Amino acid sequence: MPTNKNALTRIAILDKLLSRRHAHFSIDELTEKLNEELEAMFMEKVTRRCVQKDIHYLEYESTFLPEIERYQLAGKQCIRYKDPAYSVFHKQLTDDEEYLLQEALKMLGQFDRLPNLEALDSLRASLSVKRTEPIISISRNPYIEQKNTFAQLFTAISQKQSIILTYHKFQCEPKQYKLCPYLLKEYNHRWYLLAWHIEIDMLHTFPLDRMDEIIFAPEIPYKECEMDLEEYFEDVVGITVPNEEVQHIVCWISDEEKDYIISKPFHGSIRYYKDEKDKALREQYPQLKGGVFFSLDVIPTFELYRILSSFGHHLLVLSPAFIRDELHNKAQKVADAYKKIK
Repeated sequence: MPTNKNALTRIAILDKLLSRRHAHFSIDELTEKLNEELEAMFMEKVTRRCVQKDIHYLEYESTFLPEIERYQLAGKQCIRYKDPAYSVFHKQLTDDEEYLLQEALKMLGQFDRLPNLEALDSLRASLSVKRTEPIISISRNPYIEQKNTFAQLFTAISQKQSIILTYHKFQCEPKQYKLCPYLLKEYNHRWYLLAWHIEIDMLHTFPLDRMDEIIFAPEIPYKECEMDLEEYFEDVVGITVPNEEVQHIVCWISDEEKDYIISKPFHGSIRYYKDEKDKALREQYPQLKGGVFFSLDVIPTFELYRILSSFGHHLLVLSPAFIRDELHNKAQKVADAYKKIK
């Protein structure tokens, strides 16, 4: 499959154009028609060369391998499917493929009211997908759905549309922000928007439940995202990415709680100490009986502190000292608060 942007969309449009028996398109006319449809979907136009590559892929490299004919008409070379009834999307699905597609549609169907996914209803009907109990359930926030916030942001991102966001922090007056929205991300049953903050020229994160109003602003130029957003969150636990250094954090967790981290690590960099490293730490901390020692490499965030604190006395940070001291101070405040209510 061509790896360049919008490849699947282009293939779908070309499939439709190549099957038109009463239209006689040259490669230049195919390019023009394709670009008209891409532009209507707020997608980037492509070159004649790109269209040629897409057709070559369809004809010789895809799993479909349609018969494509080239013929002369009125002094121009035209191109179309040899069989006018042919379509790459008429290929018969296997039972397993149909079942998986049905389940995928059910899962996507949980995001009701998204204007970009209205075509799902006709696709469900063509596959006889009934609205049954889902196998996969996605966390949802009825408050956000009532305000239509998720749907508006989904549309703005998919259409690469700048927005003016009215947003408030708790116990603060609402403020307006000019943004280029990039990503909707869920963390800990809460949805966030990652967007380019135009006034301060940097990425910023906004929780959806504090948004008051979203206004589409086509007059504001949209800045394309220039980074890999998956990689952007690689060094953090949670949703915020401070401009700080990654820390090598060494921890100990008790036998009672170790299985929770082993079976559900809260970050991909977690590594468990064995052999010589384990022996050295047990000699350094003889007061820690049993359990396991592990490390992780992350930027300290509020979410990280919250997770580490959630294990109570069963998890201890050994280094670096500033993280250990921060958690100790938090634990001390909790202990002091409990003393006041005895």
